[in-house]
Amino acid sequence: MAADTRDRILDALEKLLLVSGVAQVTLEGVAAEAGVSKGGLLYHFPSKEALLAAMVRRLGERSDQQLEDAVAAVRRSPSSIYRFPMPTKAKNSPSSAPSLPRSERSTDNTTKSRRLSHM
Repeated sequence: MAADTRDRILDALEKLLLVSGVAQVTLEGVAAEAGVSKGGLLYHFPSKEALLAAMVRRLGERSDQQLEDAVAAVRRSPSSIYRFPMPTKAKNSPSSAPSLPRSERSTDNTTKSRRLSHM
């Protein structure tokens, strides 16, 4: 039962973070979204920092599981990595997305960050 409550609270936090951002999330808001009292939330997570740390741990665990599942799928069927080929553009057909000038096509993340920071 306690694990279910913790999961409901973390689900509520995740939803509110996506909708409002971390600055707007309050313990009261998370408790209301999860359907528990603020005291019930504090029983499981004694502070907002503890709540956020638990969310980060849960996201890390979820990511680790997804990676393990992907590796296992490739080991079972190595050709599965080719299951979703990249779409190819037909000759003489207009692209659905605008093409960047060659000077803008850098794969260097530092260059991209600099370009975005000057916008």
